[in-house]
Amino acid sequence: MPGHSRAAIKAMALRRRLKTEAGDMQGAHEYELDEMGDPSEYSSVQLFNDDAVNPCMDSSYRFIRHVMRGVKQMHAGVNPLNIYHFGGDEVAEGAWIHSKACSEHVKNGTDLKLMFSTRVGALAAEEGLDLAAWEDGIMDKGQPIPRDEMKPRDVYANAWQNVWEWGAASRAHVLANEGYKVIMSQATHLYFDHPYEPDPEERGFYWATRATDNRKVFLFQPQHLWNNIAITRLGDPYTLKDVCGKDNAGCPDLKLKDNIVGMQGHLWAETVRTGEQLEYMIFPRLLALAERAWHASPWEGKEGGASAEKLDDWTSFANALGYGQLSVLDGLNISYRVCPPGVKQEGSQLITNTEFPGLMTQYLTSGFDRWQDVTNQRVNVRHGQTVHVRTLSADGQRSSAPVTMKVSINQVNTDRPSSSAPSLLLRGSSLLLLCVLLAALRVLN
Repeated sequence: MPGHSRAAIKAMALRRRLKTEAGDMQGAHEYELDEMGDPSEYSSVQLFNDDAVNPCMDSSYRFIRHVMRGVKQMHAGVNPLNIYHFGGDEVAEGAWIHSKACSEHVKNGTDLKLMFSTRVGALAAEEGLDLAAWEDGIMDKGQPIPRDEMKPRDVYANAWQNVWEWGAASRAHVLANEGYKVIMSQATHLYFDHPYEPDPEERGFYWATRATDNRKVFLFQPQHLWNNIAITRLGDPYTLKDVCGKDNAGCPDLKLKDNIVGMQGHLWAETVRTGEQLEYMIFPRLLALAERAWHASPWEGKEGGASAEKLDDWTSFANALGYGQLSVLDGLNISYRVCPPGVKQEGSQLITNTEFPGLMTQYLTSGFDRWQDVTNQRVNVRHGQTVHVRTLSADGQRSSAPVTMKVSINQVNTDRPSSSAPSLLLRGSSLLLLCVLLAALRVLN
C-alpha cells in the first residue's frame, strides 16, 4: 500500500455497498479505501487507474490497523510477527490529486506520500512491530524520509532500482547511511522474473537486464555495490566512471555497513502458470543467492574484482551443484532449470560442456530418432550433418532445450545465441501476496 491495492479497494467498495443497502451507514464507511466520486486520473505501471489507497481518509488507516492486527494474530503462537511490510512502491502520479478528502492537505502543501508512510509507521510502532517497504515507500522527492520521522525501532528497505544508467543505484547506500536497514534486492542481479539468458525462447521479462544466469547471481557483491557494475540493461559495456561521474559523486560510500542486513531474490508470478514454471525460474538461482548471502568470499571488494579468485570460487560452486546438490533437488522433485550445453566444433568433432560439471549431454543427428550419450564430451560428425545437443538433469529424467548446429568444415552455424560465459561457449546459461520473496540473512563481518 498505497499502490498495488486494487483487490482490497474493490473488496471494501463492495462492503460499503452492502452495508449501505442494509442501512448501516457507519459500517459502510468504516474501512473504505477510496473516495466515491474522486475525479483524479492516473495510470499505474501495470495500467490500473484504481489501485491506490486514499491516504487522506481515516478509514484507510483503520483498515491498515485491522490488517496488521489480523496478520499478527495469524502468527501468534507459531512464529510471532516482528516486521510488517507495507509495500509503498509504484504509486502512479496523479492519484488522489483531486480528491475532496485530500484537498485541504494539498492546499496546505502537505506531502501525501510522507503523510501516508509516517502514519503507517506510527501504526506499526503502536502494534510493537518493525516496518518494511520497498525503497519507494520511504523515499520522498529522491531523498530518504528522515529516519527520526519513522517511529518503529527498525525500518527495512528493499533497495531494488539499480539499472546503472538510470541513475538511482545509490539509493541502497543512501538509505543505509540514513539509518534504514537495507535488504539488497537489485533488479539487475536478483530479479528471477528475468530470463536466464537472452534467448527469445526463455521465459522472463527484460526491462532491467537482458539476462541473469546462475553465475551472475553467484558473483553479486552485496556489500560492494559498485563492484557489480559491468553492463547496461541492453548488455553494452558500462564502467564505474560511467555511473559515478566526476569525483564519484554518483556513487556515495557505504558508511554504515552494518545496515546492509541481507539479500532477497524475487519472482513476480503474473506470467507463471504452473509449479514447474515457478521452480524453473527460482532454481538453481536460489542456491547461488543463498551462497552469496550467507558467505562473504575473499574476492569480494578487491581491487579489479580478483578475476582468478572469482573464477575459482564459481568453479567450486558449479562442481558442488553438478556433482551433488542438483541430485538433491531431483530427489525433492524440484523442476530446476537444466542449462543448454556449450558446443563448439574442432575439425570433425563437436566438443560439449555443461554449466555444472557432472551433468551428461546427449546428441541427435539427422536420420536418427534416438538420443545418444556424448562420451568424453566429444562427438564425431560429418560435413553437412545437423546435430542437436542437450543437457540432462542430474537424475537423467529431464533435459534442457537443445542446441542445434549445422556441421561445416570451415564454419559452424547455430540456431541459438551463444552466451557471454567464457568456457567453450558455456551457456549460463508467485510468493508473498503478488510475488515470491526468497530472503536470506547475511552474517556480517
